[in-house]
Amino acid sequence: MFDVFENPWGILILAFVALLVVLVVRAVCTGKRRLWLFLIPVLLAVLAFGLDITVKTDLEKIRNTIKALAEAVEEEDADALEKVLAENYYDSFHRSKDAMIRNFKSRLSYPLFEKIIASVQQIEISPAKTSSDVKFSVRVIFTDQSFVAQNYRKMVFVRINMKLQKQQNNWFVSQVELVELDWLPAKWEDVQSTPW
Repeated sequence: MFDVFENPWGILILAFVALLVVLVVRAVCTGKRRLWLFLIPVLLAVLAFGLDITVKTDLEKIRNTIKALAEAVEEEDADALEKVLAENYYDSFHRSKDAMIRNFKSRLSYPLFEKIIASVQQIEISPAKTSSDVKFSVRVIFTDQSFVAQNYRKMVFVRINMKLQKQQNNWFVSQVELVELDWLPAKWEDVQSTPW
């Protein structure tokens, strides 16, 4: 089904068709100018852009949460990371949100990440619109001083599966699972065993 909130281009196409109809009507009925007819396509175009700007859909909110997560990790900001994690966060290595934050802080004795580039591959929102499964890949570029860059590689490709929960009309990360590290199967335990 077509959703005007997800894709306002349908209304813009309708505005263009309305403009063509107005031009035809003005050409056929030359007796009166009827300038007010031009308001129809203009109002439709304003409606399309207004809906796109003012209404934030679940898909947009999920993408914003993923972006905030990537920025928090890249900037090594534990407070920002804590804001995007759900209170009931857990994964195969971290049993709670606090455990994840403690582990994150313990790894940040020196700058680790230079750049993190996330690319969303798939977002599935549950029919009840209360949870979402996201699959995405991340290109992580480490700083030259980091243990990873000095002992392994400066850039690593990571594939991640993530679950999000909708709480109070916002989306929060409830689980992050590592799937691949440089195109090889991996889990959190593989990364945590590294002495970095």
